[in-house]
Amino acid sequence: MLTRRRIMLQLTPLLDLLLIVIFAQYLEVRESAAHQQKTAAISQQRSDQMQQDLQRTADRLHRQLTQLQGDVRQSQELNRQLMELFLLQLQIPPQQMNGLMKDLVARLAGESVISPVEPPAEAVTTESAERQQRRMLQFLQTYVELRKRSDVWELYLADNGVVTLMAGDSEQTFRASDAEGFAQRLFDAYKKLPQPKGLVVMLLSYGDTRADDRQRAIRGLQLAARRMQDDRGDATRFEFSVLGYQPHKPERPIR
Repeated sequence: MLTRRRIMLQLTPLLDLLLIVIFAQYLEVRESAAHQQKTAAISQQRSDQMQQDLQRTADRLHRQLTQLQGDVRQSQELNRQLMELFLLQLQIPPQQMNGLMKDLVARLAGESVISPVEPPAEAVTTESAERQQRRMLQFLQTYVELRKRSDVWELYLADNGVVTLMAGDSEQTFRASDAEGFAQRLFDAYKKLPQPKGLVVMLLSYGDTRADDRQRAIRGLQLAARRMQDDRGDATRFEFSVLGYQPHKPERPIR
């Protein structure tokens, strides 16, 4: 008689294994979801940062555009005021403008000035008058730009021997008995002034003074320019020019 054998299966270990597999998959899914959330957060942060950067760039460009528009309007207004001031103050007929411009250019170039013969009034056309106005406006604009980047100091030697230095809002006077004293007193006056720009042009003129006084002042101006140059080094360039005789002390330069 055959004996039947029973097969006994232990389900508990299988159930444990199943639970381990499920838990492992749960952890994997959870880690993947956390990684995706982190990646999405980083992407969102980068997107927000890029949007903020773009907004700041747009704001900066808008401010620059507004400033440029303001500069253009200011430049146009300055041109209008310069031309109105020129026409109102000088009241020069259009037929004389060309001769005056030639005289001015010749003086700046150090050439002898020959007064041109004025053309007949009927020869002056509206086109030539407008052209002369544009040339004068260009000259005034050039002067304004040069004054932005340079300082112009006026030196006037009066007939009583008093030297007046006009630099910006400052006006100083001194006397000197020789060139060395002139240079030292001018250098001392320069040390009291605010820091100059990259270029300083000193213009010397004189009244009814003796020849030896004039030569003493010119020599002293040369010495003072060298000392100022040594004092400032490459930060400022000092130049000077002798304008010559003027019956009265010059007005302060237009700034």
